[in-house]
Amino acid sequence: MLDRRPLHEDLLDHLTRTTPLHRGEAAKVVADVLAYFGESTEEFVRRRHRELQAKGLPNAEIFERVTAELPHRAVAPARLSLRQLRRIRTFYAGGAVLWAASAVLTGWDNPGSRPMWVSAILLVVFTSLLTVTSVLLWRQQAARAGGPVHHAAPRRAGWRTQANA
Repeated sequence: MLDRRPLHEDLLDHLTRTTPLHRGEAAKVVADVLAYFGESTEEFVRRRHRELQAKGLPNAEIFERVTAELPHRAVAPARLSLRQLRRIRTFYAGGAVLWAASAVLTGWDNPGSRPMWVSAILLVVFTSLLTVTSVLLWRQQAARAGGPVHHAAPRRAGWRTQANA
């Protein structure tokens, strides 16, 4: 749920300056807030369901309330699988190639025109997204390098072509 990484020192300094909290209390508040907003969608739905069920509400009303609350709730994004990251990377690479071609063609026909600059800006956006996705993919692959390899199905010998006697 919450990683054990160093807390935000600047936030702790701000809280100790602007509130009567001591540094240890401010660190606990920051950790609690990060844990609260670090909840995944599934964890949030389960927690709210338990809370509303404890109040005696029926499931139909519980799910209506949770459905209404969820769009206004900050939840942690789901982790993307390697396959999803590869597909996103391919999409961004294609977009970068297309916007590069568009920038070159519009720059050739109308140098300095508005469409050329729009194409150049979108090329920068897609290249940035491609870079971020590639870095995330590289990090996930590096993290899984030491893990076991999972195959889709075990390899088996082919069917026998001769009947038994």
